[in-house]
Amino acid sequence: MGSTMHTLREMAEDPQASLSDILEKALLQATVLRQKPIQQWLRRERDGYAADEPVPDYRRAEGTTLLAWRPGAGWIQAPVDETRIAGLTTAELRMDVPDLLRKRDRIIKDGGVREELEGSVQQRLQAETHLDTRLALVVPARSYVRILDTLRLAVKVWSDRLIEAGIEGHGSAFTGEEKQLAQPIADQLDEILAEAAALQAELPPPTAPGFMARLFGRA
Repeated sequence: MGSTMHTLREMAEDPQASLSDILEKALLQATVLRQKPIQQWLRRERDGYAADEPVPDYRRAEGTTLLAWRPGAGWIQAPVDETRIAGLTTAELRMDVPDLLRKRDRIIKDGGVREELEGSVQQRLQAETHLDTRLALVVPARSYVRILDTLRLAVKVWSDRLIEAGIEGHGSAFTGEEKQLAQPIADQLDEILAEAAALQAELPPPTAPGFMARLFGRA
């Protein structure tokens, strides 16, 4: 029977392997190894982040575009000074991974997604821009793809660290010694995510017509 962690790492490296399957397998191993911070992170990714939960940096989308609703014309790029709203148009992407995977191809094809704003954020932006109309954000496709890439890479980094520490496992079982060796790695989640984010930043962005071009008929 092969090494559990080697199998997980190979899955994470295989672009054809299902990310949902990777997360479920990683969650099982994290549970057996009593890696509580890793367990909590994997569950939030699988199930989505609640409105009152902080999201990791890779789920914070910058480079968004503010839209305004103009009756008779539809959505237009908001006529505002970008420096005036700097820092106010970062979108927190809280959807669960299964939902994101279902929409991935369409998001890339469209080049992005129009995200409606919540009440308090809507009101603050309306006050800052002096626009008395509905506002929304265009979140580029790369922000959604970054989540999926980073998760796959993070599982790989986590697997590598466990293997390097001598934790391999067989089936769904680990020795008592392996469980002890795994404990320090449970507290390395922030480092693991930072390393995965750095690796993801080196990947080429998804190619598709820009969302703004599609929205305004220029593609």
